[in-house]
Amino acid sequence: MSPARLVTLVLALSFCAPVCLAQSPAARAAGKGGVIAGNVTVHGKGLPDVTVTLRSAGFGGQGQGQDLPQAKTDAEGHYRIGDVPLGSYYVTPVAPVYIVPGAGRLAFASDPVVITGGETIDGIDFSLVRGGVVTGKVLDTGGRPVIEQTVSLQSADQSAGPGGFGGFAAGGARTDDRGIFRIYGVPAGRYVVSVGAQQRFSAYSTVMGQQAYKQTFYPDATDTSGATVVEVESPGR
Repeated sequence: MSPARLVTLVLALSFCAPVCLAQSPAARAAGKGGVIAGNVTVHGKGLPDVTVTLRSAGFGGQGQGQDLPQAKTDAEGHYRIGDVPLGSYYVTPVAPVYIVPGAGRLAFASDPVVITGGETIDGIDFSLVRGGVVTGKVLDTGGRPVIEQTVSLQSADQSAGPGGFGGFAAGGARTDDRGIFRIYGVPAGRYVVSVGAQQRFSAYSTVMGQQAYKQTFYPDATDTSGATVVEVESPGR
């Protein structure tokens, strides 16, 4: 198997004001369940067609284990999720290019919202910004582009032991016909970039019918002890 290396790494990030969260429950009936509503904005302007989802925040609620309702923002960025079962929920806008400042790619974007009856909880608002971009090119040892391979971005802030990284997966992308990849919507932070199969697959020449490369960390390390940490920063730091 041929090791691969990552080159031409470029970073970009734009951040603005932190997320605005407000909760003002109104005790009025709303059919068979509660209502969660609010606005999603970018630089103060409503962001349309953003899917806003719910995830159960605890045990014992009626929404546990159910397919939960969701909603899309309208032309003014307003959303309204109806028929929410009793329970506690995390509310998260899903917009691949944008992030909630300070939330992280996998972190929940709001404090839990509690539905105790048929009330409407309005003002669960989100102010989004564009996330950062990590881009580069993957070449094999002969200088040829590595095509259709997954490049992974992993948080470097949680160590898995000496020389190791155990942070959450922060994103990924596949290389194109030029070996170029682009991972977008990346929160500010420190990351390790890698390409190729994990160690347990390294004895095989193919994975899912494609040539397999031994996992290689940016810039050209075969284990995490030699990996270079890539830092995505917000302006002003």
